[in-house]
Amino acid sequence: MHFNSFGHPFYQYELAIENRLKGKRTIFICPNDYAHYSVLEFIRKDFRVILLNRRLINLLIKIGLKQNYIIDHKFDYSCLLNRKSHGKSAKILKKKYISKDVCIFTRVKIQSNNNPYNLNYTSSERDFDKDYLSECENIIKQNNFSYKYGFNGFEKKRNHKKEKNNFYTIDDIAKSRIFFGTNTGPYVCAMSLRKPAFLINVIPFLGTHSYHKTFDWHLPILIKNKKTNKFLNLDEIIKYDLYLCDDENISEKGFAFERLPQKIVAKSFDEFIKAYKIGLKKYKPTNLQIKVKKFIEFNTDLGQVPFFPDSYLEELNQIFNV
Repeated sequence: MHFNSFGHPFYQYELAIENRLKGKRTIFICPNDYAHYSVLEFIRKDFRVILLNRRLINLLIKIGLKQNYIIDHKFDYSCLLNRKSHGKSAKILKKKYISKDVCIFTRVKIQSNNNPYNLNYTSSERDFDKDYLSECENIIKQNNFSYKYGFNGFEKKRNHKKEKNNFYTIDDIAKSRIFFGTNTGPYVCAMSLRKPAFLINVIPFLGTHSYHKTFDWHLPILIKNKKTNKFLNLDEIIKYDLYLCDDENISEKGFAFERLPQKIVAKSFDEFIKAYKIGLKKYKPTNLQIKVKKFIEFNTDLGQVPFFPDSYLEELNQIFNV
């Protein structure tokens, strides 16, 4: 099991469910100090989880133990995620009452001198303050929708047998209709709970590695050339093989990420809400959306190309002029 993450075990869980349907058995091995007790409980409803001392696991890794379930960007995961979940946890959580229409998950900026729990925190351009989404909050209210900011997963290390506060993350997603956030851990959980997703400032540029539903909407982050201070267009991003690069890789290659303007996020979200009201599966893509999708399909090896809002493409026409 991927034990350094909140989100990764969810896609491993989905792959294990798929293998179970094919008659294959899966056992998850995890260190007994894994930080996210709620994830273990989610998986335990369907699979056996063996907890071992971390030193023992590190030793097993040295002698050849490997993760069998690794994300493959060349695979189209919509064939798993578009259908109803076959897992027990997802079915149980589906019965929870819906308390909010939109659950917003952000990576809030943490100053180095104001780290609440001495977290192993690395800043990213996907991090932002809540006021960044003030226009989106207004759009939610104008459409008579409700919203809440989900538990951000920054939990103090504690005795997991007594404290289960990180259940809030899964509960917040389960009790909402729409997931709004970045492509971090909670988004992967939202996929297992089959929530429609609106993802902003996606890092890497096509950073869900094909792990999303066909009707999820994505807003990739901007990529800038450090020397010229100019934004790269889609053709250049693919040409320089940057579309799956993370923060560190981008910097090493002489480029940088830049957060999307609030106006573009808000305009795109307004488009998403209108599409949600009529049914995301019924939404008919524009010629521009079809053109960009075909360009990416032809020029990359992605198993599934993300869906971009028309407003996003129009506002960034200098980047998506293909």
